[in-house]
Amino acid sequence: MIPRRPTEIILLAVIVLVISVQLNYLLEVRTAIPLQDDWSYLQNMFRAIDTHRVGAWVFDSTNGHFVVPSALAYLFSSSYLSLDLSPLRLLNFPLCLAVFFLVAHVINREVRSRFLRFYLYTGTCFIIFNLCFWEHLALGGGFGAILSVLFGGIALYYISKGTQPGANWKSTLLIGLLFLVASVLSLGAGYAAAAAALALLALIGLKKLAASRPMPRYRTVISGLTCLVGFLAIVAHPFFHLTGRVIKAIYHFVLLAGSTGSSFLDKGSLTAQNVAFACGIIVIVASLLMGFGFLTSPNSLNRLLPIFSLALVLFGIAGCVAVAIGRAYLPTSEFLNSRYTLYPSLCLLGILLNFAQSKRFLLTHIWCLIAASYLLDTAREQQMGFFRMQLYQRMEVAIRNSDTLSDEQLRAALHWRENTKGVQRVIARMRYERSNLFRSAPDSR
Repeated sequence: MIPRRPTEIILLAVIVLVISVQLNYLLEVRTAIPLQDDWSYLQNMFRAIDTHRVGAWVFDSTNGHFVVPSALAYLFSSSYLSLDLSPLRLLNFPLCLAVFFLVAHVINREVRSRFLRFYLYTGTCFIIFNLCFWEHLALGGGFGAILSVLFGGIALYYISKGTQPGANWKSTLLIGLLFLVASVLSLGAGYAAAAAALALLALIGLKKLAASRPMPRYRTVISGLTCLVGFLAIVAHPFFHLTGRVIKAIYHFVLLAGSTGSSFLDKGSLTAQNVAFACGIIVIVASLLMGFGFLTSPNSLNRLLPIFSLALVLFGIAGCVAVAIGRAYLPTSEFLNSRYTLYPSLCLLGILLNFAQSKRFLLTHIWCLIAASYLLDTAREQQMGFFRMQLYQRMEVAIRNSDTLSDEQLRAALHWRENTKGVQRVIARMRYERSNLFRSAPDSR
């Protein structure tokens, strides 16, 4: 990663700037208080401590998601940091760095051109250090989502590596399986990683089967299926007035696939949905081109990069499908929520790496799309950061004076309507233990 030419130096400077922007945002836009889901986790943690069931709580699943690292982090913060959640939020930065260096390792192994390496480093940096998934950066336990994606990506890397000729596939697949388990225990992204691993192995098996024995009209069938999927994605738009649960799920899936492209817009607006739909179509078409190229290219199994990039795309698609089906009850605008932008980011990352092999025209355009998305999303979030700090300050005042507020006033102040009584219990516990905002308060015990 040491630059030698002026263009490489410029690209490296951009990388450093992008990384610095995220770090600066994390340092400036943060608070010690719990936010949103933090309240529920802390309430359950205090209940587990009082009933001596901490172990059961750590491995408990909420809506099918294990959050073991986040639960351990909450316990650590309660025991050693007076329940200050700011350090937990800062964990996102080293995790993003770890994701970046994992991808850079693959690029260094598979790409020979030095300029292309730095070009890919920069595109990867735009995706990983994008502030479009700010909600994960804001929650105390939000780092678990990025950690789950990191473990899932490492698992797919080892599984992809195990398919290479001459590789010790047993040990690499075992390592991949262990990281899959770690990903599942970190958050629900592990399930999407497992689905991606199965789909990847199935596609590799299909490709080897087609190479070992003649399959009549193999390319024709693959082309037809590719066009059919693309056609269904397009006609799912409400413009065509098609109804049904399947069509609705497909529309939500397309919105999720393009949600990073509309993060700079108000998610409740029709413009945001149309922009997300257009970006989603681009991502889906690019993914289909990848899959078609992988199945029809004779040399796609001989290198790690095409397999790993396809695995990342499958990872992202599996996550989008899971959210579209599992959250079918949500309003349409909620599918543009920042907490769901990790999966389309994985798709973009896989597409970027895949197009680096030979499709330079497509690589340039997808790189520009990623750069534009980064600039728009990050610029908007930087502007919103000032207002978020004002919001956090108002929340701190509400927490300090929670005894004088009604339930409805507390809901409005904290922007959390799910469990006000639980919030009151957590605040009372923090006041009793002199933790979080009450660390400097007189002893009330």
